[in-house]
Amino acid sequence: MDNATSPQPTGARMRDLKGIAEYTGFPESYLRHLVRNKGIPVTKFGGRLWFDTIEIDKWIRRNTTLPERAA
Repeated sequence: MDNATSPQPTGARMRDLKGIAEYTGFPESYLRHLVRNKGIPVTKFGGRLWFDTIEIDKWIRRNTTLPERAA
């Protein structure tokens, strides 16, 4: 079965562009923009983009701004 048309398991660590878009909620077009500008961790293998969900979770944490605590 072709991976491009089959859904990826929910617990899969490595996801393709469609899978990581579903995982993060970001549009595929925005993710492509981030890839072009080296703004998101990605691996190219077999002519496709692959995203490691562990690295994506770290990337999200690094890029998250938390509100300051009230004094």
